[in-house]
Amino acid sequence: MTQQTLAKSHLDNWREATPAPPEKMEQPIIWERYGSEWVTVPVTTDEVYSALALYSASRWERRTQSDLPTLAPSAFVFVTTGYGAPLGADGKVEGRPSEHPLRRRLRVMCCYAEDASRVSRLEFTDDGESNETEDGTGQLAEALDSVGWAVWGDSYFQAIMEQIAEATGNPEKSDTMKNLVGRLVNVLKASGSVDDDEDDDDYDDESEGE
Repeated sequence: MTQQTLAKSHLDNWREATPAPPEKMEQPIIWERYGSEWVTVPVTTDEVYSALALYSASRWERRTQSDLPTLAPSAFVFVTTGYGAPLGADGKVEGRPSEHPLRRRLRVMCCYAEDASRVSRLEFTDDGESNETEDGTGQLAEALDSVGWAVWGDSYFQAIMEQIAEATGNPEKSDTMKNLVGRLVNVLKASGSVDDDEDDDDYDDESEGE
């Protein structure tokens, strides 16, 4: 199975094997996969980035004090809900999605796999319409890449390096290469290998968690 499809395979399996997330959630949901089993991770905050930070910080203690078969899962899924709204002429939502007159409720489901593949699925709750991307950008994507490094360590870093090597010299993958280099820099920052002297970019997306 290729790196580009492993995360999608995990996400499809999770969607079939677990109950559908509610239309509106009080707090994010995190699942981990061990073999064929999906295990829920306790979440104690309704703030997206705090939930991810706590998940990263507690990963070792939680696993060593449980009966999980291994210390690291083969994938994790992060789910939150919010609003989606049509993009303006500049490719961005005009104002807050939750205040847009054409807003729609949606689920944001992000799956990251141990081979550094990833996929994000936006699923509108009114009609089940969905779209996916493997090239997410912005604050949430960066935070999830940092979690990927926290979960899998150097093997996650090496997996991104392997993807870069595969894309090197292929003009059809120039956008992929740019995205991968950005991910690599972010993982290096998360690992403390490079200093982050720049302010964080604002997160622009068509979804907004609550």
